Amino acid sequence: NNVYRFKEDVPPKSLPGPWGFPFVGSAFHLGLHKDKTLYEWTELYGPVYALNLGTRPAVALHGYSAIHEALVDKASSCSGRICAPIIDAMVNQQGLFFVDHDEHWKKWREIAHSGLSNSWKIVSATQSGILTESERLKNYLSEADGKPINIEETLQITMANAVFQTCLSRRFDLDDTEAANFLVDLYATNRDPKFGKILFLTFLRFLPSYKSYLIEGDTRRKKVRKVLRGFIEERLEDDDQSRDLVSLFFKGKTSGPTPSLENKTLVAGLIQDMLFAGSITTSSQLLWVILFVLKNPACMHKMQNELDAVLGDCENPTKSAISDKYDELNYTRAVVQEAMRLRCIAPTSMFHKATEDTTIAGYFVAKDTVIMPNLYSVHHDPITWAPDPESFRPERHLDSDGSFVNSDHVIPFSVGWRRCVGEKIARTEIFAHLVTIFKHFEVALHPDDVGVDMEGVPGPILRPVSYRTQFTSR
Repeated sequence: NNVYRFKEDVPPKSLPGPWGFPFVGSAFHLGLHKDKTLYEWTELYGPVYALNLGTRPAVALHGYSAIHEALVDKASSCSGRICAPIIDAMVNQQGLFFVDHDEHWKKWREIAHSGLSNSWKIVSATQSGILTESERLKNYLSEADGKPINIEETLQITMANAVFQTCLSRRFDLDDTEAANFLVDLYATNRDPKFGKILFLTFLRFLPSYKSYLIEGDTRRKKVRKVLRGFIEERLEDDDQSRDLVSLFFKGKTSGPTPSLENKTLVAGLIQDMLFAGSITTSSQLLWVILFVLKNPACMHKMQNELDAVLGDCENPTKSAISDKYDELNYTRAVVQEAMRLRCIAPTSMFHKATEDTTIAGYFVAKDTVIMPNLYSVHHDPITWAPDPESFRPERHLDSDGSFVNSDHVIPFSVGWRRCVGEKIARTEIFAHLVTIFKHFEVALHPDDVGVDMEGVPGPILRPVSYRTQFTSR
């Protein structure tokens, strides 16, 4: 039957894979760094193999070929999302990133793409917002005056502000406790260790502690949506003509939808997702880039020399760096790409789900199977990145003339239909803030943090261990 179903010359093969315990499957075998464990298992089972995550059948994909086949070539079959009580509590089937692949997702994906594309064309809506945040960050670091500080929370608010300005034409001060508390509510459910367990071991929802966890997640989601709806209402009452996402949606050239409570809630869900993907995630990626630079002083000096040479005469160095001088900053771009290769903040991406029976690499994959694209395997491939895939070496992304070479084997934002919709904004934020920091400051790790662990804190997001830095004006 498989021969006729898939119209192939040979029947699909059965997937190999590790054994698992009843009810929990292989979940407890994965350890803290599941991306590395999954990659190690390829030596036994090959690049595509099956495993059970709790009671859910899953298939782990390794290597560029298998991941590209599933997420790009067969996107229509492999772009679903897991349905689970904890996901319902967090998003209530609204937004983009966590909802299943259906007509609702298609509609709002198009809205997000169109809105972000249009706002990007209007300098005041997006690029200007990023530049404003870079300037405020520079002022904040100048006031630190060489004192050791942890900039993690500051960067989170900075990154969130870029999303707020893109969507709502508003921002928070970098030391605003309201903004910090809002981000806690936004991320607390996902960052709790219970998240990964109840996502796959759904029977845990009947235990008192997990039942309370689900209720807390639902409460936080309602609280976040209420705040965002309030921001939307304030924006709609403002006559300012800024072309942000909310204005484009409700006040676009074509008559926009009625700003009803339902539509405001749906837009709030979209903004919640954009904040989720564009604040703590993006700030964590920037923290990784900064940490790699600081751990490699020769790299830092080479990058600063390039920034001085290319941007030295520019009235606004950061603005030039993300616009007319961007193509000249070859080494700086290589630094960012190399850091993203080594420490992708979502090394196993967001799990997909097969929406119909399909095949991947010639193996049969049944409908509703969880698809785990292990981006770590692409970023650490021993052939692509020979002879030193584990080393931080930005020069590998430069050609013989010293020009930057973009690699399709560095995919921190994933590929295919579920690729991060805010990738352009995130990349621009990271680059702008990196240029601002190292163009204007001498930066050093606090002496007690020089030996900071480089493995990171595993979880839904691979965050660097907290570290302190000292900023002295150049």
